[in-house]
Amino acid sequence: SNGALPEQLTIAMMCRDARNLYIAFRCEDADIWSDFRRRDEHLWENEVVEAFIDTDKDPRTYFEFEVSPRNVVWDGRITNPGDRGPGINIDSAWNCEGLRTDVSVIGDVDNRTDRDLRWTVEMAIPFRSISVGGRTPKPGESWRINLFRVERLRAEGKPVEAATELSAWSPTFLDPPDFHVPSRFGFLDF
Repeated sequence: SNGALPEQLTIAMMCRDARNLYIAFRCEDADIWSDFRRRDEHLWENEVVEAFIDTDKDPRTYFEFEVSPRNVVWDGRITNPGDRGPGINIDSAWNCEGLRTDVSVIGDVDNRTDRDLRWTVEMAIPFRSISVGGRTPKPGESWRINLFRVERLRAEGKPVEAATELSAWSPTFLDPPDFHVPSRFGFLDF
């Protein structure tokens, strides 16, 4: 999130068709883990990838999608009156209708003693659920978007440590780190 090169590589890819925005992450990871197993748990407290998408040109409102190595999803609508500070409202009861995700792991999420290689996330986000008027973006249209990865270390039997690595497609350069900075989102041009 500060622009430094991460120790473990993350590659993010995006494409679209007439119905969906597709986002994929490929995360190198020597120790893949996640404690969460139910939708809308606090995935950001473990290892996770995240996509923030502003479809209406209003930086105060955007969508957030998170997927864990166990293919557990957190999705919500965010109202953020400013780049930082009080007043952020997170509607975690919102679920993106038609959202599809898939995760593949080369390693073992439950084995704390092995050496894992990577995990890959694929998301299909329906335009009808997030775009203004539920329509497919027109050629030349632009959305604000940012992609993140949270990498954490965990010692067996001890609480989760602070994030050891925060990666961003468009870094926020803030200390303490904060991903909820719409002015730092990049542009996705259709």
